[in-house]
Amino acid sequence: MAILIALFIGLLVVCVVLKIVGALFKGFFFGAKEQPEARPVNRGDIENLMLMCHECHTKIDQNNDGGRYSGELLIQWKKEHERRIELITGINPSKKSTVIHYKAPIGNFSPDWDDHDSLSSLFPLRYPERDYAIDLSAKIEKKDSDENFYKVYKENLDKVFSKKIISEVEDGDMNHLSIFAMAPQPLLIYLGKLLGNIAGVEVYQRHRIPDQSWKWPESNDVLQFKVKPPELTQNSSVALLISLSADINESEVESAMGTETDFDLWKVFIDEPSVHYMSNKASLHEFYKCIGKVFDDIKKRNGEDTKIHLFPVMSNSCAVETGRSIMQNTNLPITVYNKVEIDGQKKFIPTISI
Repeated sequence: MAILIALFIGLLVVCVVLKIVGALFKGFFFGAKEQPEARPVNRGDIENLMLMCHECHTKIDQNNDGGRYSGELLIQWKKEHERRIELITGINPSKKSTVIHYKAPIGNFSPDWDDHDSLSSLFPLRYPERDYAIDLSAKIEKKDSDENFYKVYKENLDKVFSKKIISEVEDGDMNHLSIFAMAPQPLLIYLGKLLGNIAGVEVYQRHRIPDQSWKWPESNDVLQFKVKPPELTQNSSVALLISLSADINESEVESAMGTETDFDLWKVFIDEPSVHYMSNKASLHEFYKCIGKVFDDIKKRNGEDTKIHLFPVMSNSCAVETGRSIMQNTNLPITVYNKVEIDGQKKFIPTISI
């Protein structure tokens, strides 16, 4: 038995080299206990060695009759692990990415996940540049219905983003960012705007079905996003409804707009709104193209003095991409609304101005 001691990412790791044949009773190999000579093996060959922790080595040694840990099973484990390592280490070095987390309370829900959930989601197309995520979240105990919630969180995001992202991007230390974010949609849109000038950005979505995961499912079913512009362009004020997770009642919009009754209504929607609608990366890219064209069309049709009132009901990933599109496609002033519960009633309120 050979023992290896290594220092790996600040951790002391003790490994044991297991001899697959040597660990089995009377040379038991591939289940052929009665014919150990059927597959002659040099016990010192690399093909016969497995590197494992001391605990697992001891467990296998204690069950060496070939019943629970047969040679066939150990060889299968070895091959599966070698294939996994080959896949990971075969990623081009240029495909490294810095993982970014952003979390903020949504009503009574405080989103949370660990670094491993996001870091592992990059494989096999990319790999994490470092073994931890850069967290932009604020340590502030406020609810999204509290007064000054958005002002405080927006100011904090500006400060943290400048400190943790901008400086490293300008120094050339960050060439690609992978974004994992859950927060009220106005903050996600603002985060997207901050990311707008950074070339290499990929946004991830937290999926609920079939499993809780950040990893994009492999699917070629691209959603078709539809746009309903006003029949006539009459006003310099626009209400833009993005109805993807659920439909938006126009009476709610009118109530939120208050005394500003003269506005043109634009709507981005899908045929069957659902919280599970964003199921693949191709659909997110399609949305990015769609919303960018909408901002461009509003500017062309309604003019340079147009003010946009944005009412979003969509996935977290689409909210971030909306912000990135705002940065790249329009310089029109935008007020972002959010639906919150106040005094037992849910209604849209203005939150962040961009």
